[in-house]
Amino acid sequence: MQAISSIYRHVRDNARHHLWIFWENQPEHRKFAVRNLLFTHISSLFSGTPPYEYWRQAKAYFDPLLTSQVDVFNLKALPPPPKTEYKRIAIHAHIFYPELASELLHYFNQFPAPFDLYISSPHEQDNALLTAFFSQCLQIEKLVIQITPNQGRDLAPLFAAFGTALSSYDYLCHIHTKKSIGTNSIGQLWRQYLWSGLLSSQNQRLEKIWSLLESHSLVYPQKFHWINVMNCQWGANYTQGVELCQNLGITPPQDGFVEFPTGTMFWAQAKSLAPLLQMGLTFSDFDEELGQTDQTLAHTLERLIGYLALAQGEKIALIKNPLLLNHYP
Repeated sequence: MQAISSIYRHVRDNARHHLWIFWENQPEHRKFAVRNLLFTHISSLFSGTPPYEYWRQAKAYFDPLLTSQVDVFNLKALPPPPKTEYKRIAIHAHIFYPELASELLHYFNQFPAPFDLYISSPHEQDNALLTAFFSQCLQIEKLVIQITPNQGRDLAPLFAAFGTALSSYDYLCHIHTKKSIGTNSIGQLWRQYLWSGLLSSQNQRLEKIWSLLESHSLVYPQKFHWINVMNCQWGANYTQGVELCQNLGITPPQDGFVEFPTGTMFWAQAKSLAPLLQMGLTFSDFDEELGQTDQTLAHTLERLIGYLALAQGEKIALIKNPLLLNHYP
C-alpha cells in the first residue's frame, strides 16, 4: 500500500510539474484562462498549493450562487420582455481613438430606442469629425460633444463633465474606445467583447438589458476570460476607496476582492449611480496621465461603481460570457 501511495504521489507531482511548465509557457494574455481551466477540471492535482488556494478564495467570492445581490443571466435564453414605454436613456462615450467611431456608429444605428449621446474627447481636432459622424444617427435625439483634459481617462469625463446631466436620466450606459496598445495586448478583443455585450441589438439584447435594469442597478458582462481575477481587488486603491465611501456616507468596504465592471463599461440605473455622479468631482481631482496601471482615482472609482450598488443593498446583473469553455469565477 505504501508503495502504491508513493507511486501515486510521484505521478501526481510529475503531472503537476509539467502542467505548471505548460501554463508558464502560455502567452501572457492566455495564462489566466488556462489556469482557470486547469484549476477547475483537475483541481485534485493542484489542491493545497498556494496558487490554487488563492484562486479558490477568488472563485468563492465571485461565485454568484453565494450572494443574493449578484445574478448571472444568459440573455440569449431569456424570453423577450413585454413591450413597455422606453425610458429616458443616455450614453456616455469617451472617444480617445476616433478611428473606432465607425464601429460605434454601427451599433447606434441599430438601436431599438432613441437616446441622448454625450461624447468626451481629449482631442480638439476631432470635434468637427465626431459631430459630423454621429449627427448621421437618427436614433440620437441630443448630441453633446465636449473636449476634455486627457486626465482621469474615461471616468473623469463621466463624473466631472457630465455627471449632473446624466443623473437626470432613467438608464445610462458608459463606454469607451479601448484599444490594444503597448502592454495592453488584449484591448481590441476586450473592447469587442464588451461592446457586443452591451450594445448589440440582436435577439432583443438591449430590451432585455433594460428589463433587467428595472430590478438591478448595474448590468454588465462577466469578466473577460483573459483577465486575471486576482486583479479584481481593492489592492493599492483601498485607502482611497475607504475615504470616498466615508464622503458618500456609505459603509466602507473590507479590503480584498470586490465585484465591479472590469473594463469600466456598463449599463446603470442613473439614480443608483447618482451619489457618484453628483459628488462634485472635478478634473483637478484626477491624476495626471502617466500611463499608470493602478493606484489612481480612476482605478478606485472603477471599483467603487460596483461596490456602491452592493453597499446600497441593490443588485447587480452579470451577462453570461457565451464562451463554451468559460470557467471564470
